[in-house]
Amino acid sequence: MRPASKPGATRNQLLARLHCLAHERAWSDDEYRDILQGLTGKRSAADLDEAGLARAIAMISQRSVSVGQAEPATDAEWRFIATAAAEKRPLLRKIAATCTALGVRRAYAEGIARRQSGGVDRRLEMCSYDELRKIAGALSRTQQYRQRQAEKAGGAA
Repeated sequence: MRPASKPGATRNQLLARLHCLAHERAWSDDEYRDILQGLTGKRSAADLDEAGLARAIAMISQRSVSVGQAEPATDAEWRFIATAAAEKRPLLRKIAATCTALGVRRAYAEGIARRQSGGVDRRLEMCSYDELRKIAGALSRTQQYRQRQAEKAGGAA
């Protein structure tokens, strides 16, 4: 593990380290801001001075990090489904359920959307019905593939 912060690190280096720690822990933007506010009283790292940044990095670095599988999706992560267009809700619920079953987060489904749209960032709430249908299909195929792999591994053992 890297040291929390080097003596004499510049403000930009401290900001970058803080954002890297948040990325390593797979925190959403809201989770990151909530944790930062709980630790420092500020919702943005830009509002912190160098000493505050160093303290935040030290506190976050002390927290345990689970390496490997990401945390399962949280209900807050999928709360936007309730406000989505009525015709999209069933597909969004299917996407959420499949992601939860796979043990992946919303960002995984948005990554599929990005790949399918040619590298353009796509948030699920902005996808059309047809795009959501393709994402749900891709997730379903991934789930089936992983189930087959688990059966093969179980049968071979």
